[in-house]
Amino acid sequence: MLGNSQSSLLSADGRAEWDKRDKIVQVLENDPVFDKSHREFMTRTERYKRALSMINRIYELQEINRWTAEETALAIASLDEALPITLHNIAFQPVFFSQGSPSLIAKYGPLIATRGILGCYLQTELGHGTNVARLETTATFLPETQEFEIHSPTLTSSKWWIGALGKTSTHGVVQAKLILPGGKDMGPHLFFIQLRNMDNHKVLPGLVIGDIGPKALAGYAPTDNGFAQFDRVRIPKENMLSKFAQVTDDGQYVQPPHAKLSYGGMLYIRANMVTGAGWLMAKAATVSLRYATVRRQGETGPDGLEKQTITYPSVYIRLLPILSHAYVFIQLGRSLLKSFNAMSKRLASGDTSLLAEMHATTSGLKVMASSLGVHDLEVARRSMGGHGYSAFAGLGRLYADYLPSVTYEGDNFVLDQQVVRAALKSFKALFSSPIPSAATLSPSSNYLRLLLPPHVPQEIKDTSWHDPALAITLLEWRAARLVQEHARTVANKEEEDASVNQRVAKAVTEAFIAVQVGSIMQDIPLTGPTRHAVYKLYTLVREPYHYLLTLVETGLADLLAFGLLDGISTDLRAQGQSSYDPGRALRLRINALCRELLPNAIGLSDAFGFTDWEIYSALGVYNGKVYDALWARAQAEPLNQTEVTVAYQESIKPILGRVFDALHSLTQHHKANFLLDTALTLIQSGRYGPEVENYLDVYLKTPNLSKVDIARALLARGNARKSGGESLLAKAQQDFQAVLKLDPSNREIQSHLRRDKQIRFVAAPASQRVPLEVWERIAYQIPRHHLRTWLFVSSFHRDIAVRQIFHTLDLYFGEEPENLNRGLDIFDRAKADPVFASQVKCLRLHWAYEEGDMLDLMARIFKTALPEFKALVEFEWIGYPEMRAEMVQAVLASHPNLRGLGLM
Repeated sequence: MLGNSQSSLLSADGRAEWDKRDKIVQVLENDPVFDKSHREFMTRTERYKRALSMINRIYELQEINRWTAEETALAIASLDEALPITLHNIAFQPVFFSQGSPSLIAKYGPLIATRGILGCYLQTELGHGTNVARLETTATFLPETQEFEIHSPTLTSSKWWIGALGKTSTHGVVQAKLILPGGKDMGPHLFFIQLRNMDNHKVLPGLVIGDIGPKALAGYAPTDNGFAQFDRVRIPKENMLSKFAQVTDDGQYVQPPHAKLSYGGMLYIRANMVTGAGWLMAKAATVSLRYATVRRQGETGPDGLEKQTITYPSVYIRLLPILSHAYVFIQLGRSLLKSFNAMSKRLASGDTSLLAEMHATTSGLKVMASSLGVHDLEVARRSMGGHGYSAFAGLGRLYADYLPSVTYEGDNFVLDQQVVRAALKSFKALFSSPIPSAATLSPSSNYLRLLLPPHVPQEIKDTSWHDPALAITLLEWRAARLVQEHARTVANKEEEDASVNQRVAKAVTEAFIAVQVGSIMQDIPLTGPTRHAVYKLYTLVREPYHYLLTLVETGLADLLAFGLLDGISTDLRAQGQSSYDPGRALRLRINALCRELLPNAIGLSDAFGFTDWEIYSALGVYNGKVYDALWARAQAEPLNQTEVTVAYQESIKPILGRVFDALHSLTQHHKANFLLDTALTLIQSGRYGPEVENYLDVYLKTPNLSKVDIARALLARGNARKSGGESLLAKAQQDFQAVLKLDPSNREIQSHLRRDKQIRFVAAPASQRVPLEVWERIAYQIPRHHLRTWLFVSSFHRDIAVRQIFHTLDLYFGEEPENLNRGLDIFDRAKADPVFASQVKCLRLHWAYEEGDMLDLMARIFKTALPEFKALVEFEWIGYPEMRAEMVQAVLASHPNLRGLGLM
C-alpha cells in the first residue's frame, strides 16, 4: 500500500483521497452488475445494454452510499468503459451551466444535475468536424414568434458521431450557425433542444435520429454515437445559450465580451484528457511491466532459467518511458485542471485574460497527451508479443477505445496549427516592442526569453546529462529557435516544409512540459517517516528526469540543426575524439537511468494502485500467474462450451459430405476415371508429385480397364516422370515400354523412343533393346577413367565410349615425355582411323616450348594430322609460344566451318 507521501504524488488530496478511491473500487468490484468476465464475448448491442445497466447501478449506489458528485465521477472513471453518460457529464452539463442564461439554468438545471434529463453535445457534422466555423446546421431567428428554427439544409449538415445521441439522450446542446433577420450569418452558437419524448422516449417530430453503427476495431462499443437531421424544428428563443452572446427580441445581436468565450466547454474536455491519458499510460505500463517480469525467453541464466524479458534492453527501453509518461501526465493534468478552474472563476466575472493562454496550452497538451497515449498503448501491447494480441491481454480494447482521441475535441494536426499561431503571435508581440522584455511573456511562451540577450544560454559543454536544468534549457532553447526561424520564413514568404506545424508545435509543447516537470521535481518532498519512503521518493524524482531526457532525444535533430550542441561537439574534439556523436552520451544516460529504475519498475507501477478488476488483464494479474489466467479466460469462450460446434450440422458436415456423397454414387469405373482426370489436371498444372503417382497407381489397379485407357494413363505418367529429372528416366522408360506392349501401333510412343521403324520385341541383347539416347545419357554420367572399360565390352558400347571420351581432346606438348608420346599417338591414330578422328569435336593444344627445332618438328606433325579431324568445331592453342600466323591459316584452310578459334 502507498504511504501518505507516495499517494500524494498520484492523488490530488493525498491519502484520504486514495482511501476513498479504494472503498469505491471495492464496492464496484463486488457488485455483479460490474462483472467483466463476459465482456469480451458480448455483441455491441449487449455491451450497450450492459453499459446502461452499469450507469443505472452507479446512481443507485450513489443514493445508497451517499456519494458526492466527485465520488460518483470517480466511480464512473473506475469502470474502464466508454459509457453513454460520459458526454452528459463532461460536455453537455458543463457547457449548459457555463454558457446558459440564468433563466435557462433555473428552468432546466436541476433536472440536468440529477439526470432527469440525459444530454449530448451535437457539434460534429457529416461534412465538417474540427472546422467549427464551417458547420452547416442553421438556427434562424424568427422575431414574429420569438423562436429559433433549427434546420439541416444538406446531407453533410447532418450531425454525426454524437456520443449518446443514437438511443440514449433526451436533450442536447446543438452547435448551429445563428442566422438573423435579413439572412445575416453570425457564425456558430449553442442551442438547447429536446430530442425525445419524455414519456415514451420516442424521437420528436421533425427529427431523424439513429446510431451511426460500429466503430473501427470495435472501439467505443458501449456508446451509441448517433446522427441527427433537423427539419425546421422550432425552439423557444430562451433556449439559446446566451450567457455571453445574445439576440434581442427584435433580432439584434449582442456581442460577447470575448470572441472565444464559447470555447470554455471544449477546454474543459481537453484539460481532462491530459489526466485521462496519464492514467491510461499507467494501465499500459502496469500490464506490460508485470508481464515482461513474468515472461522468460531467450538465453539461459546462471539459475538455469531463461532470462526475464524485462531484462533485455530492447524491452525496458520501450516500457520504462511509458511509466515515466504516466507519472508526468497524471501530475500535469492535475495542474492543468487547477488552472482551468481558476480561469473559469475569472470568466464567470467577465475576465477573459487567461482564455487565450489556456486555449494555447490545452491545444498543445491535448495533442501531446493523445498522441503519446495511442503510441504508448500500442508499444506496450507489442512488447508482450503474440499474447498481446489477445483480447484477454486488455490493452487491445483500451487502444481501440482511445484511438479516436487524436481526432475528437480537435484533430491533432489542426490543433498543431493553432499552437503555432499562438507562438507566432507571442513572438511578434515580444519583438514589436521597442525594448523587448521577458516580463511581458505568458507562462506558455516564456521560452522566448532565451532569444533576448540577457537570457541567451551559455555554450553547453556538459556531456554527462546529469543536470535536469540542462535538459529543460535545451528544450526551451529548441522551441525558441524553431519559432524564430518559422517567424522569419513567414515574414519573408519563403516556402515551408509540410511538417513545420507539427515540429514547431511539438517543440513548443515539450518546452512547456519540461518547465512543468522541473517544477514537479522541485515540489516532491525529499523527507518522510521511513527510509523506504525516502528511497521510493528519490526514485520517483529520477523518473520525471528520465522523461526530460527522452524529450531531448526526440528533439535531437532540431538541436543539432540549430547548433545547440556545438559546444558538446567542440568539447569532444578537444578530448581527441575525431569521430563524435553528441547524442551518444544522451542515449547512454537514458539507458543508465533505465537500468537504475529497472529494479523498482514493478513497485512504481504497483503504486498506481490498480486492482486486477480495474485493469482486467490476464497478462497483468497482480499474483503473476499470467498463464493460468490466460488459460482460464479461454475456457470461458462460448465456442468451447460444446465439443462439437453448432456450425457442424449447418455447414461443416455439408461441406465434407458433398464430396463423399458424390463419390459414393459413382460406379467403380467412374471413380477410376475421376482419379485419372484429377491426376491429368494436376500434371497439366505442373503439380506432378507423390499424390499424382498415388492416383495413377490406384487407377491402374482398377479391374476391367480398356487398353486405350491404360495406355493413356501410362503415357501421362511417363511424360511426367520424364520431365521430373534424371532419377525418373528409367521409370519413364518402363511406362513407355508398357504402352508399347499394349499397343505396338501407338504413334505417340514412337516419338518418345525415337525409332524410324516400329519396334518389335525380339530376344536381343539389352544394349539393343534400350534406346541409344538412354545409353548415351548413362555414359555422360560415368567418369572418363571408368568409361574406358566400355571400349572392351561390345561395339555398341565402344562407339558410345569413343564419342564421350574423345569428344574433347586436350594434348600437352612440353618437356614431359609421357604427355609428348600420348600426343603423338593421338595424331598417328587420327591419320590411321577416320572413324576415331570424326569423333573429336573440340581440340585443345597446350604448348610449353621455347622457339627452336623441336617446336618446328611438332608443328609439322600437327599440320599433317590436322585435316583428319574433319568433325572439328572448336580449336584452342594454349601456352607458349603463341600460335604463328601460318598455323592460323592452316587451321582455317582445313576447317572453314570452325565455330570457335581460341588463342591464349
